[in-house]
Formats: sequence, C-alpha cells, structure tokens
Amino acid sequence: MGEPRKVLVQALDVAISGNISTAPASKPTRGWLRAARKALHMTQSQMAKRLGMKQQAYANIEVREQTERVSLETLRRAAGALDCDLIYALVPKKAIAATFTELSAKYDPDLGLRKATEHSMALEGQVPRLPAPKSEPE
Repeated sequence: MGEPRKVLVQALDVAISGNISTAPASKPTRGWLRAARKALHMTQSQMAKRLGMKQQAYANIEVREQTERVSLETLRRAAGALDCDLIYALVPKKAIAATFTELSAKYDPDLGLRKATEHSMALEGQVPRLPAPKSEPE
C-alpha cells in the first residue's frame, strides 16, 4: 500500500476506534428522526419550526428517512435541530475485517506484488523512504 494511502487508512481506523460499535444497530421501525423527536417529547410542528419549515415538509423528511431516501444534508440539519450530531460512517463488517487496514489489505489486488517488491528492495538495501517534509519560509 502506498504510504499516503496507508496513512489515510490508518487514520480511518483511529477515527472509528472506540467511537462506533461494529455491532449492527437495529434502526427504529419509523426512523431515527422520529425516535429522537419522540424521546425529546417534541411534535412535528415544533421540529418544523426549529427547521424553519411547515409541519408537512418535516413530516416528509421523516418519511424519506424511514425509506432511506433522505439526503445527508437534510439529516444533518434535522440532527442539529434536535441538538444532536449526525455521525455518518462506513464500518467494516466483523466477518470481513476488524479495521480499514485489514479491509484495504483484503481487497488490494497489488498488495502481494508490493510486498514482494518491498522485500526485494529491503534485501538490496533499497528501502523506500518518504521525502523529507518541505519547510515553510519564515
């Protein structure tokens, strides 16, 4: 795996470790927005007012979320109105890989060739090195 890509994959691992359970979450039957709104004892009219829209427009958002046809932008705005953060993530399935590093290795068609090349280069004392970071002018 190329060094920049490796760094990005490792950053994904760090970003999700400890923050998101890899156990599948069961989505509420009527959707997360409705469940959160009801938990806060809010009506659709109250949510609509917070979002600056009519009650029916907000009701449509809940329907679209329930049928998985809502945009991330809309979910983010609704989450904000509920004083929540929207967390959007792709989490490797445990059966496939525990981390993005493992997932990347599993689906990287060039991994074997790269490992063989790196091994040969190391034997010849040609370990690939990253260029030194450029210093910024003062």
